[in-house]
Amino acid sequence: LAASRAERQQRSDFLEALADTVSAALLVVDDKGQITAANRAARTALDAGPGPMAAVRAFGPATVRRLMTLPARSQVRCP
Repeated sequence: LAASRAERQQRSDFLEALADTVSAALLVVDDKGQITAANRAARTALDAGPGPMAAVRAFGPATVRRLMTLPARSQVRCP
């Protein structure tokens, strides 16, 4: 059981490190509009971190409303 937990933690750490090396801003947002995770690019370019998506100054209110209407697991690509 301990080995299984250690393996899951190692995988989680690897994926977090991988996401932080991606040059695209990645945000994970829950169904209430709370950012639960942001990679390094999102933290740097958007000044985004855990908390309400509405607090991200790079997003206006209309953008936040539109993003909140997307179905779960949606991906949005911005030019």
